[in-house]
Amino acid sequence: MSTLQDRMDRIRESFVAQSLEDLRQVYLGFGIDLADYHGDDGWELPLSTRLVVRSLG
Repeated sequence: MSTLQDRMDRIRESFVAQSLEDLRQVYLGFGIDLADYHGDDGWELPLSTRLVVRSLG
């Protein structure tokens, strides 16, 4: 049985966009290195998200 935290982690992970190589080059052209900023080799961009949760019962 998964916990609420497990579910929230999966939801959060599903809202991360993998950047395209072209976008990566644009960012690097502006001196923005997401891999260096995040401390890993993943070029991930978080997307703003609003979740609306309805309680049943």
